[in-house]
Formats: sequence, structure tokens, C-alpha cells
Amino acid sequence: MKDFLETGTNALVVGLILIAVYVLYQRLLKAVGKGRYENFYLELMSHSLDWELLKLQLVVFISKRETVKIQILNSKKEEVMLLHEGELPYGEYSLETSIDVLTPGQYITKITSETQVLTRYFKVK
Repeated sequence: MKDFLETGTNALVVGLILIAVYVLYQRLLKAVGKGRYENFYLELMSHSLDWELLKLQLVVFISKRETVKIQILNSKKEEVMLLHEGELPYGEYSLETSIDVLTPGQYITKITSETQVLTRYFKVK
């Protein structure tokens, strides 16, 4: 009977230690920020160039209200055009701009929000 009580007590102690280790590990993960997925609220649905009309068309979907900056950068990552800067509510937005002022070269469409940065490269011939 004494061995049975000791075995039960030992099993109970080991179980409590395992539970305490698990709880402390979960708190550590929460404190460090691991095990948490980042939410992204910005998506570039379409990025197209019309060479006949020399137009760049972007379709952006925003799933929550955010401050968004949409710009075109040259190959040196200097801003050439600012298409939009400010807060946008939930929804899909279509932006169209003329690229006839751009000299031949490689350019970057950069969309920056509070949570992420999207980039797409294109060339003007």
C-alpha cells in the first residue's frame, strides 16, 4: 500500500512539473513574440503596363483601414512619382498613371502600409 501511494505521489508531482513547464514555455513564447502570425492587410491584385497608351495600372486590395503610400522609384531607389499617400478605407482600388514622363530604365512600384511593403519591378523601353 505504501508503494502504491508513493507511486501515485510521484506521478502527480511529475504531472504538475510538466504542466508548469508547459505554461512557462507558452508565456516565454508570448513574451518573445514567437508563435504568432503577422496579419497582412494589403494585397496587390494586378500590376500591368499598357505600352500603346503608356499607362501603368495597379489594382490594390486593402482589408482594413490603413495609411498607404504608393510610389514609383527609379533603379537608384529614388522617388520619381508619388501616386498616393494617405489613409484608405477597406476596399479595392484601381490606380492608373501615365508613364510617358519616365525615361527608359528599370523602375520599382513600391506600396508601403503600416504592416508591410510590396514591390514590383518593371522596365520602360
